[in-house]
Parts: sequence; C-alpha cells; structure tokens
Amino acid sequence: MKRLFWILVLLATTFAWGGSCPMWTKCPLDGAQANLVDTEYQGIVAIGVYEHTTTTGQTHKFRQRCN
Repeated sequence: MKRLFWILVLLATTFAWGGSCPMWTKCPLDGAQANLVDTEYQGIVAIGVYEHTTTTGQTHKFRQRCN
C-alpha cells in the first residue's frame, strides 16, 4: 500500500510539472531558446506551449508536441 502511494505521488508531480515536455527548446523559426509556459493535453499527447522574446522585443509563442 505504501508503494502504491509513492507511485501515485510520483505520477501526480510529473503531470503537475508538465509531463514529458522539456523546460526549454529551440524555436523552429529562428533557433532562439524558448521556455515552457504551459502544457496542454490532447488525449494522452502532451503539447508544450513555449515562448521567447524576439530581437525586436515582441513575444513569440508556439506549440510543440512533447511525447
């Protein structure tokens, strides 16, 4: 029973921290480092929402499949 509790805690914290999405990735358009700001789910597929600031000061947001 104790083992099941720890497995559930591990699963809960994994999904709370964004599942399998990395904390940062490169932007597919300009190669800049983008940070994870949100995680969306479509069924069992995790979609990471990333953003970074462009050289002109604008915020660029994009989505990327994580798993």
